[in-house]
Amino acid sequence: MNKSPFKQLKRFKHDPRFGGMDEAAKGASWAKIAAAIGVDDEPVEAPALQGVSYGVWLLTQYLSKPVLVGTFSVVVIASGWLTTVRASDSLPGDALYSVKKITEQAQLRLASLDRRAILHTEFAGRRLQEASDLQGESTNASESASLVHGAIEAYKQEISSAAASLRQLKDEGGVTTLATASSVQQNLQAIDTTIDAVVADSVSAEATQEALVAKEVTKVASEAATTVAVEVHEEEKTALSTYELKQMFKSELGQIEARQRFDLERIEVIRAALADESISYAGFTVPTSDELLAYEYPIVAVDSLLSQAMNSFAAGGFRSAFATLQEIDTSLLAIEAQLAQIEITIMNARTQPPAVVGEEAIEIEEPAKAEDVVL
Repeated sequence: MNKSPFKQLKRFKHDPRFGGMDEAAKGASWAKIAAAIGVDDEPVEAPALQGVSYGVWLLTQYLSKPVLVGTFSVVVIASGWLTTVRASDSLPGDALYSVKKITEQAQLRLASLDRRAILHTEFAGRRLQEASDLQGESTNASESASLVHGAIEAYKQEISSAAASLRQLKDEGGVTTLATASSVQQNLQAIDTTIDAVVADSVSAEATQEALVAKEVTKVASEAATTVAVEVHEEEKTALSTYELKQMFKSELGQIEARQRFDLERIEVIRAALADESISYAGFTVPTSDELLAYEYPIVAVDSLLSQAMNSFAAGGFRSAFATLQEIDTSLLAIEAQLAQIEITIMNARTQPPAVVGEEAIEIEEPAKAEDVVL
């Protein structure tokens, strides 16, 4: 069976043909926006970190741990790099998966608070990738669904831990809080792409629902990261904190613009599929072309809200600007959830056995004649 048009479309979410931009294009686009709204975009050099490199710091942290912890770490490392490498590709249910989780826990235990927040988002990305891989590899539907659900639950926990670590870092006055919030936000945006891939690979309503729940959790964590960043800036109000906020705003702005264009493309694909007379939608509830406008209009209206956010940011209303972007995110997320359900319905209609009506397909038994009846 050929790939569905929805899978192909979603895989090109970041393709230039569908609104995707590479780093150079993003930079050029932001330069135009910055000039239009009067925002200075000169980079600010970060102050030199105090002390030694992270690698040396990690070693000193390891040496300062109790003997038992240190011995355990040595065992994890010395027991065999090959085993660790093999474990990194393992999935829930595999024999080496426990080694993978133990290695992650060891990394978290040895990490500083700022690094821990970032690690949690990296591990969250792994959980989602595992969910995607499990969907494609398992031949037992029930077992696969259970493992995928477990991976999604583990993902939620990692995201929750990342947000908690970031908030703790801010409360303790960590000097790297802003940089950490920015890194967490970047990782969460990358995770959003993974979630889209999970949805694209699935024609299951259950798997789609799991992915949409994960997307909502990601949204909440992203809002927490920007909130922490704004709070730090309001306390510091330095050139560096302004620059960091500007980069986060630029990143979120580009992400929303790409989603807006992509969602409009999705609606056009859905509209074309619904107009395909070779597909029977008998027994399926699908929207009319006019009803699709109810999804299209709010997506187009995002333009005015983006202008509002940019104006607020240019005027120094950082909190208000990010709040507007979060409002847009919430609106798009609700629309995307409904579009996903429509796509699933269309896919189900495409894969149902064609209803063939005619003498060759349906044989109607003629009434028995009186002389054929045996008493």
